[in-house]
Amino acid sequence: MRWELTGIPCHHAIATIWVKKDEPEMYVPECYTTELYMKSYGPSILPINSSEECPKIGVEPALPPIYKTQPGRPKKLRKRGSDETSSKELDHKKHNSSKTSRKGKKKNCGTCGKTGHNSRRCPIIMQNHQEDVQQQLGREGSSSEPSNVTEVTRIINESQVPMQSSSSFVTKQTINQLNQHMAQPRE
Repeated sequence: MRWELTGIPCHHAIATIWVKKDEPEMYVPECYTTELYMKSYGPSILPINSSEECPKIGVEPALPPIYKTQPGRPKKLRKRGSDETSSKELDHKKHNSSKTSRKGKKKNCGTCGKTGHNSRRCPIIMQNHQEDVQQQLGREGSSSEPSNVTEVTRIINESQVPMQSSSSFVTKQTINQLNQHMAQPRE
């Protein structure tokens, strides 16, 4: 196919020519030789300074093609040139310039206002929650359970009871584990 279009043999044709023990250059037209190339481009071709110097040939200039609306939803924004910045980039720059980074900034608690923790890990909220749980357990549980929250946490820390709960709060389950551990005879 390429040989038919350009006159230069393709690699399949060249392999066949070599099998016939011929030279592939014999099958290439003379217009592709270097002698004819140098002969055709030998005289200098001078550029024209302006379109006014072009010779008038009396033919009307070509018109642009007829515009046909493309199928699908039309684009919202025009296509910008390579030297223009897009509106998305402008919005992104404008948005990021007004924002400041929180990197390296200390955390402030929304509840107590101290630095070093946020409101999720605030000791005041955690202590209030432990007291609420303890009060609920006091109403529901037996009198053998310790009543003071700080006493419960001290006993848990000192006795090194293996807790199965992943929460840091004192729950009914952890108190039951503590009671079972304390009921075991010590060695």
